[in-house]
Amino acid sequence: MAVPTFAPLRNLGLFSELVDRVITRSPSLPGMACFYGHSGYGKTFSAVYAANKSRAYYVEVGETWTRKTLCHAILRELGLGGAVQGTLPDLVSSIVDRLAEDRDRPLIIDEADHVVKKGMVDLVREIHDKSQAPVIWIGEELLPVKLQKFERTHNRMLDWVAALPCDVTDTRHLARLNAPGIDIADDLINAVAKASDGR
Repeated sequence: MAVPTFAPLRNLGLFSELVDRVITRSPSLPGMACFYGHSGYGKTFSAVYAANKSRAYYVEVGETWTRKTLCHAILRELGLGGAVQGTLPDLVSSIVDRLAEDRDRPLIIDEADHVVKKGMVDLVREIHDKSQAPVIWIGEELLPVKLQKFERTHNRMLDWVAALPCDVTDTRHLARLNAPGIDIADDLINAVAKASDGR
């Protein structure tokens, strides 16, 4: 029997569907969306999988980042690397130009709670507004509440999707992936799913 290399978890499906919605939206609709939930629910794993599948640009924001750090990280992901220098407006302009060239490739911003904390929300909104490229925010369970304080960003969200905790089916998929060839009884799978609190 072949060893599985992929676990088709529910959150993978939810995030992939969210990416499809923002890519195929009507031009008259906003192109931002938010995927949020508790730590350990597999949000980043889902994002990386969907990024590979949709050729999305993926950036994971750090705790110590500034606006320039964020812009340089996005530029690296866009393949521009050190080719772009200058002021913050110069960097943003280069990001917007590149994203606008291919609006079928979303920009995924993981750990977006740092974007809020560091006062970079309007920067991300500006990139979205000027490029019209899809932008997906990923963060913890309170990210939607935090974004309510930024009305111009909050009302540009096409959709808000909450990541789900692992259920018994997800736990069974993970068991096959991480313990291939080992037959695990249903009652143990159920116990693990419950004890892990869905993480």
